[in-house]
Order: sequence, then C-alpha cells, then structure tokens
Amino acid sequence: MGYKVKWVEDNLGVTRKALRGFEKAGLMPENRDRKYRDYDDDDIDRIWTI
Repeated sequence: MGYKVKWVEDNLGVTRKALRGFEKAGLMPENRDRKYRDYDDDDIDRIWTI
C-alpha cells in the first residue's frame, strides 16, 4: 500500500517541507519519477525513526 504525502502529514504530523528536507539530506530515498510521491511501509518506518 502506498501512503500519500497528505496521509503522512495528517497521521504522522510531518510536513511536506520536512519530507523534502529528509530527501535532500539523504535520509530518505529521492522521489524518482518527480510526480506524486507514495511512501511504502519501509518509508513510514524510516520517517518515524527520523
């Protein structure tokens, strides 16, 4: 299942800006297709860890 950015914002309290910052800092894999981002379960675990 993929989680949209809106879901992450609403359920984890992490902003879009913070998610982009995580990617830029190399803490999260970059969005490869540069379209809408889906986060998988591993990404959600990684966000919680950060």
